[in-house]
Amino acid sequence: MTWGLDESVAIRRYRRLLRLYPREFREINGVEMEAAFLALLRRDGHRRGLWGRASCWLGAAWDVVRTAVPMRIKRMRTGRGGDSMMGTILTDVRFAVRSWARRPLFALTAITTLALGIGFTAAVFTITNGMLFAPFPYEDPDELVVILDANPELGWDDTDISPANAWDWRERSRTLEDLAVHYEDALNLVGDGPPELVNAVRVTPNMLHLLGRSPLLGRDFAPDEVGEGNDRVVILTDGFWNRRFGRDLETVGRTLLLDGIAHTVIGVLPEDFVFLDERPDLFLPLPVNPQEAERDGHYAMAVARLSDGSTAADAEQELTRIAAQLEVEYPETNEGWTVDV
Repeated sequence: MTWGLDESVAIRRYRRLLRLYPREFREINGVEMEAAFLALLRRDGHRRGLWGRASCWLGAAWDVVRTAVPMRIKRMRTGRGGDSMMGTILTDVRFAVRSWARRPLFALTAITTLALGIGFTAAVFTITNGMLFAPFPYEDPDELVVILDANPELGWDDTDISPANAWDWRERSRTLEDLAVHYEDALNLVGDGPPELVNAVRVTPNMLHLLGRSPLLGRDFAPDEVGEGNDRVVILTDGFWNRRFGRDLETVGRTLLLDGIAHTVIGVLPEDFVFLDERPDLFLPLPVNPQEAERDGHYAMAVARLSDGSTAADAEQELTRIAAQLEVEYPETNEGWTVDV
């Protein structure tokens, strides 16, 4: 885990932590919580260096687990989301960070409790892929599955995948019709309005096609729009298009300056488009071609569409065999790694 040395990575990791909360809670409070966390991370990092950033992370993680799990349990029991707790949450985050910074020995002791909380939460979130995709407006959502990495020897279940491994799964599998890779990012936008930190999702060019969706305006990513130098195109979500450009029909073709690099807007997604459990402003291609990625880098997620007649169980059985093959072929990076579908 990063301790805040790179703010874009820190925000991406914190968003994953916020997934413990119900989606409607995140939609209302997520942006404010991210801003509050980033401010605390900057302050404590400036004052106390690495230990300050570590304390901030531990305090935030403990607070999320402590508050999110009861909300999930209540939701499961009642079928409804809880009331907004924004004021309490933000107060608790600040209190937790200050308390942990003053009592570092307590912070170390609490790691054990945090691990237990995360383990419990993982059990709460064990659901079928069909339930995961059913609410989303995708083509044949019951054919979609999420594929995650696992390493039982390290005690890691359902963790981020290596894009290089995922592309080997895609090339060798017969139970998968297609597979796409994605991960969250945070980019600084300047020009055409006030500067802001935008929520982005990096995807392989086939992602929208796999989901059975296409842009409302403009076009989808081309197959060769991936990798360094070929990734300077973006597709906007409807919400961002409306907020930043007022739904201007001439937006396609305009240039956005993201992290100091010019990107061309090639498309705008329909208003009803949602992307899994995330809230992106825009989509960009992966900056590294999966075939060329470092195989030991586990930082992305994979979504796949089952081939005709295949089930999730079939896919997991086949991909487990492929993972075993990759372990033999790449022992230095793949020892102990398998898959969960």
